[in-house]
Amino acid sequence: MKWEFPGGKVEAGETARQALKREIFEELGISVDVGDCLGSFATPLDRHLIELECYWCTSEQQEIKLTSHVEASWFTADELVQLDWALPDVPAVDLVIKELP
Repeated sequence: MKWEFPGGKVEAGETARQALKREIFEELGISVDVGDCLGSFATPLDRHLIELECYWCTSEQQEIKLTSHVEASWFTADELVQLDWALPDVPAVDLVIKELP
């Protein structure tokens, strides 16, 4: 199993921030405040180009209620580096690890 950040596709009429807020609520059952853009990353994968736009998010909620995933958890920066990440998420993980205290 590979780890991925939550998120998904932007639907018609949505901004990227609105889509992320919606997707996280749908996937994890938590409300988040979407902050600054962390960066945009493009990763070639087979015959596709996977493009991710990543944002800093905060939430007062700790309890995750999975609706479409097998597992989810909260991690420290030290723990993030030890996980087996999906290739498109690796650039964002590297940047998050550098930016977290």
